[in-house]
Amino acid sequence: MKNSVKSLSELLSSCDSFPLECDGLSSVIDYILTKNGIDHQCYRGYVDFQGRKFKPHWWIVVGKYLIDYRMRMWFGNDAPHGVFKIKKVNEYDRGILFKVLKSGIEHGGLAINMGITDALFTILAGKSYDQWEIDRKSK
Repeated sequence: MKNSVKSLSELLSSCDSFPLECDGLSSVIDYILTKNGIDHQCYRGYVDFQGRKFKPHWWIVVGKYLIDYRMRMWFGNDAPHGVFKIKKVNEYDRGILFKVLKSGIEHGGLAINMGITDALFTILAGKSYDQWEIDRKSK
């Protein structure tokens, strides 16, 4: 699968319905990306949305794309949602973050390992990976 906003969104958009916050949902998405052989990194830090900060926050990066289906929990419907392109990659002195600016998304920081098991995926997602895959493809 070639990674693009469209292909990643098609794979992951059904995860938005899971009743999980950013840490649990990032764990589930990490598991799905791993099962599908998609190289990615998980991050924990804070998000800066137009000068307002929230921490702790978890998100995932796949190449030049950032995946976050929970930023709207903290910032409302104006916040980006889903899979979006990173404009600029930076290292920041004050920790791990991504910034949402009118000009685009900036990201920087160090990766973490989520590494959940099949059993934990089933607990978090409320269904096995195989059932999730069946449900996703039937939509």
